[in-house]
Amino acid sequence: AAAGLAKWHGEIDFRARLETRLAGIFLAAKDLGNARTWLQSALTRWRAAEAPGAEARVLANLGTLCVQGKELDEAAKYFEQAAAAAAKSGDLLFQAKQLLHLTRVLQRKGASPRVRQVAELTRTLSTQIGWDDGRQHAEALLRA
Repeated sequence: AAAGLAKWHGEIDFRARLETRLAGIFLAAKDLGNARTWLQSALTRWRAAEAPGAEARVLANLGTLCVQGKELDEAAKYFEQAAAAAAKSGDLLFQAKQLLHLTRVLQRKGASPRVRQVAELTRTLSTQIGWDDGRQHAEALLRA
């Protein structure tokens, strides 16, 4: 019902936005099944709308969901896709944050060579954009 009005307020896909918000509620309530369903639906809609910024955020939430469900391979895949989508949208800070999440997941999986590679990338990007916390976390992961 609000779709017509949403366009006037710069909303690309109002239903995708609602699905994303609903998924967030389920994720906060630890209802991983419903959260995944709504996130997958929202992801499909954001990709169809060619909205990489929103896509990146949904992918990051899917990564978080997978970490909570101890699905580390899936989490790594989603965080990597979230970083790529963020880069495509030009949101370098969000990209760096997703690379940091990816590094942590890879570390938990014991994927040492890849951990070092992604941590280096995170440190470089964090330094370039002036995100000191990200740089420090990446350096700590490189020392670990």
